[in-house]
Amino acid sequence: MLEVSPMLATPTEVGMPYFAPFIEIEKDILKEAEDELRKTKNSDHIVHVSLNRGMPSTSEINVLMKMVEKIENSQQRMETSVEGILEFLKCVELKMNNWFEELGQK
Repeated sequence: MLEVSPMLATPTEVGMPYFAPFIEIEKDILKEAEDELRKTKNSDHIVHVSLNRGMPSTSEINVLMKMVEKIENSQQRMETSVEGILEFLKCVELKMNNWFEELGQK
């Protein structure tokens, strides 16, 4: 019986533990943005934009822009990591296919 290495697991089989560090990073970024906004304004809301209140302040916009940039960077690192895993899996698949072909020829 052929056993599948854990390195060959699909993202579904890997599950949430694999993605947990990325989720934690995004939570940390959000908390950092909330803390920064609380420093600049006494509010429990990140930004509250309405027709009655008008546009958010420059400092609120700057904090949100930094938060978005950090999230984008985190997502880019995650995409790069997933791309690396997929590339590795393609190599393993090719090697296994070659191995099975060699076994079939014997």
